[in-house]
Amino acid sequence: MPPHAIQMLPPDGTGNMGHGREAVLLDADGREVRAPNRQAACCTDCHWCIIFLAALAGFGVMAGLGMKYGNPEVWDRFVAGKDSNGRLCGFDDGVKDFKYTYYTLAVGAGPVNKTSYWTPSTRSNLRIVCTNSCPKANHTATSVPVALRQDTSACPQDMGKWCTWYGAQTFAVVHYCIDPDVFDVEIPWEQWVEDLRAAALHLVAVFPVAIMMGFLFLTVLEKFGAVCVWAILIVVAIIPAGLGIWVYHDAGNTEGTTGEVKSLAKLSPDNEKYVAYALWGFSGAVLLLSCCFAGTVRGIAAVVRCTSHFLKDVSSQMVQPLFFAIMHLIVIAGWLAVFVQVASIGASEGDQQACLAVGDIYCMKWDSSSSQWGIFFCS
Repeated sequence: MPPHAIQMLPPDGTGNMGHGREAVLLDADGREVRAPNRQAACCTDCHWCIIFLAALAGFGVMAGLGMKYGNPEVWDRFVAGKDSNGRLCGFDDGVKDFKYTYYTLAVGAGPVNKTSYWTPSTRSNLRIVCTNSCPKANHTATSVPVALRQDTSACPQDMGKWCTWYGAQTFAVVHYCIDPDVFDVEIPWEQWVEDLRAAALHLVAVFPVAIMMGFLFLTVLEKFGAVCVWAILIVVAIIPAGLGIWVYHDAGNTEGTTGEVKSLAKLSPDNEKYVAYALWGFSGAVLLLSCCFAGTVRGIAAVVRCTSHFLKDVSSQMVQPLFFAIMHLIVIAGWLAVFVQVASIGASEGDQQACLAVGDIYCMKWDSSSSQWGIFFCS
């Protein structure tokens, strides 16, 4: 048995564990190793439990207030816009096939050939129209008055006279078609959600691939754990030594591409040599410490090998982090649901033309301070 090894045997020294008998730990010399006394487990933080329960109760109260007084329908505006007739694009009757929202001018307006055209007065002339595709850039159209789009089927029939475009380029933000010269809108979190939804199949495949790669990694550590530990130490020693050789060779060299090292570091040749000496000293220190603590390094390698062997035998430990990750996601989803309900208390839609004048495409307002306190509590 190797030094420091510990063997667990029944009190009678046999290989059978009798009923009601406690195991005995034996060291390499056969001497009994007594475990430290363990105190009975008890609750030592009762006051924190009370605070935690109070927080849960307050969270439940906030959830009830959000369910009773919240207006979650207002959050639809962050995903889809309402046209000038008050219909939610992509959802309401008449515009279900037109999920995008864009902002355009009446026929004959313009031309819109410069960014300075847009002021609060001109933005208030915009009309909100549902469409099935965001309009593209047409540089010819920017030099003439606003005309109808070539594809008139891109808009609902009852909005045909407003199916126009002034020629600028737009980009999609969730289901909004935005001209960056008119609205200063960054890509919000809803776009990230859309990206996650589009990549759902790839994300699902990550879990089995991660588990297979984990077992492969553990197999490598079990078979070559010691080699890996020593290889890492050698690499840590070799890289500074190689850099030191490179810097020492470049000291005072101003010709060729290697001379760029000097110009970047802005060091004199003597200082460059000192840097090389320091790198060599670091490499030597790593090698020296590795030799002095060779037994410790071997112990680390043994621990790594033993840990990998344990994880392979107890496969549930590989899946346990995934289980807890799923549970955390469920908790976060529940918290977000309550947060959204609470944040919608007192929320309503403002006047669209007034919002367009100031460049606000979502046009939301909060008439109550209760949501602010609720958001503060949930945060």
